[in-house]
Amino acid sequence: MEVLQGWVKNGDIRIHYLDNTGTSEKDTPLVIIPGLTEADDDYEEMIRELLPRRTVVITLRGRGQSEAPSEGHTLADHVSDVESVINNIVIDSFILFGYSRGVSYALGYAIRNRERIRGSLLEIIQRSMLIFGQAGLIFLQDYLSREVILSWNV
Repeated sequence: MEVLQGWVKNGDIRIHYLDNTGTSEKDTPLVIIPGLTEADDDYEEMIRELLPRRTVVITLRGRGQSEAPSEGHTLADHVSDVESVINNIVIDSFILFGYSRGVSYALGYAIRNRERIRGSLLEIIQRSMLIFGQAGLIFLQDYLSREVILSWNV
């Protein structure tokens, strides 16, 4: 499968994302919110390895191929970037993965959209992700295959 790239408008700002278009019906889709200096293309190898699980990586404003406005870089602005992509692609419920600075944006999204979140990974696997090696990918695949990751009904 080919990784698709797309853009969604959030107000006047174009937000870029990658989608591996995975078609697994048994694996819950994964949405990734990268860290401060990262863009979606930093995760392209990983999302290919996660096939057939559908995985979407969102590049927030001011990073990668997303537009960089001169103002509008608050938590609420970044959360609205996440919402704009998720609301414009066909994905109902998913696991939300926030890495590093992306954790705060993932939490901001999750607080406002609990009904869509099936689980979350919040910088739990930092060391494996920094490596991006085979061992890190195997760890992530194993971790995502578990039935219970986190529950919002705690």
